Amino acid sequence: IFSDNGNQGLKLQIKELNLTEYTGATTKLKIDSSYRILKGLTTARGNFANNTSGVEYGVQIEGTSAIAAGLSIIRNSNDANDGGIVLGKTRATSNGGNTVVQAGDDLGNITFAGSDGTTLQFGAEIFAEVQSGVGNDDLPTDLIFKTNGGATSTAERLRITASGDLLLGATSTSNAEQFRIHTSDSGKAIIKLT
Repeated sequence: IFSDNGNQGLKLQIKELNLTEYTGATTKLKIDSSYRILKGLTTARGNFANNTSGVEYGVQIEGTSAIAAGLSIIRNSNDANDGGIVLGKTRATSNGGNTVVQAGDDLGNITFAGSDGTTLQFGAEIFAEVQSGVGNDDLPTDLIFKTNGGATSTAERLRITASGDLLLGATSTSNAEQFRIHTSDSGKAIIKLT
């Protein structure tokens, strides 16, 4: 720690930060030299089998119970508003940017993974994928559900399109659908089996 009188401030420089219990040396929370936040770990996990680049995620929480390995986000307010998680995407090349996304971009995903004894394999995923027609205050997006049928990756099984169609066994309304539910302009549901 040192004082910088020229800027009238205090600067703290730490390569790594380990928070431990007073009575022992067990690390409870760590910020490593790559600025990853680790709870329940002292070294970042990077053995995600579906992540071929071996990226170690920036925030990792692990534990041997639901309490130790869980995350809680709660809003307390006397109104109808809630707490939440925002997963977002821009095409900017620096933090804080706002470059417009394009059709085919994933806005975010939720992944469910399990260990195969060596690595964490992806068992199921939910994606939000941008579609054509992005414009000012307009972001058409499909919600895609994928599962693993016994392979090294997941495959699309269900899609809710930006227009509200439900596709099962198809990736677009132009594909040969196996099952499709479409809401017509008159508000009636049309079920199509092919």
